[in-house]
Amino acid sequence: MNKPELEKIGIEGARALRRFWFPLSTGIGIGVTAATEAEARTLAEDARERCFPGAQFTGFVPDIDFSALDQNHVVPNASPVVVRGVWYPKLNHGDNVN
Repeated sequence: MNKPELEKIGIEGARALRRFWFPLSTGIGIGVTAATEAEARTLAEDARERCFPGAQFTGFVPDIDFSALDQNHVVPNASPVVVRGVWYPKLNHGDNVN
């Protein structure tokens, strides 16, 4: 494939994606992959309203190391972190795509 074809399917843009973690007052959090902090915050807020309406954000972790997250709950229940969207809870995969 040439460069215009790669750009068309988003391969070039994929390099700019970053992982973010938003801890919640309920004890878990929301994991997001996005190009910018602003985009990540918007996706996380939408997920919080949808999945954890009573919870509040208690922090923000840019460039989270996925392996540092809860190995018994978060990691095995997350969707792919290389795809734009909310990967925990699993909202960027299958029927739940943002």
